[in-house]
Amino acid sequence: WKSSSCISGFRKRSSERFHGKPANMKNILIYLFLYLTMNCTGHALAEDEIIKNGNFVQDMDYWSFAANVADAGGQASAVVKDGILQIDINNPGKEPYAIQLIQSQIKIEEALRYKVSFDAKASEKCAIDVKIGGLENTGWKDYTNGESAGGTIVYLSTEIENHIFEFGMEEKTDANARLEFQL
Repeated sequence: WKSSSCISGFRKRSSERFHGKPANMKNILIYLFLYLTMNCTGHALAEDEIIKNGNFVQDMDYWSFAANVADAGGQASAVVKDGILQIDINNPGKEPYAIQLIQSQIKIEEALRYKVSFDAKASEKCAIDVKIGGLENTGWKDYTNGESAGGTIVYLSTEIENHIFEFGMEEKTDANARLEFQL
């Protein structure tokens, strides 16, 4: 089994997303089979030149995981098992960005096109936001021009699915961009 990573978005209003959890709902488990690659069109790049440890063979090296981001609530844990990142969300928090998986210091070059892909599933249907964006000094700019403030909305099902999205970098080159999974 070889997994690869990609993100695709669907045009839905934020209110139609599956965020929020009634008191009687069980925990949501999200499984990311991140043989994560990002390539730019027209340039031959090794997979690991942009995303480091996208297949989690080095556990969580190069990745940061946080819950209760910006005091938005959220309780979750993350563990790598057999090359699969398993995220157990106990409470999704008040905002879509309350729980995040991030890889920083990604160089995104002006006028190039990029493709991001990954396989994922969840223990129940849910939506996550995924983006390549800038840091606070850029106003947390979303370079993918996704349909939500958090980037591209990705709908996860209970079956492993491949998600893909492409985007063109329309801003100046950012050597400190980051890949964000807002869970």
